[in-house]
Amino acid sequence: MYASIGIAHLPDNQVSDGAALVELADQRMCLAKQVGRNRLAGR
Repeated sequence: MYASIGIAHLPDNQVSDGAALVELADQRMCLAKQVGRNRLAGR
């Protein structure tokens, strides 16, 4: 079993609000799932 996570940081990613930050993290989680195990997906 493994987990895919998406990480976003408000000051670094210049999103407008918390909802946009969660959406960005969700997109990164999906990208991490597509890339596969033990991989770093792009920013």
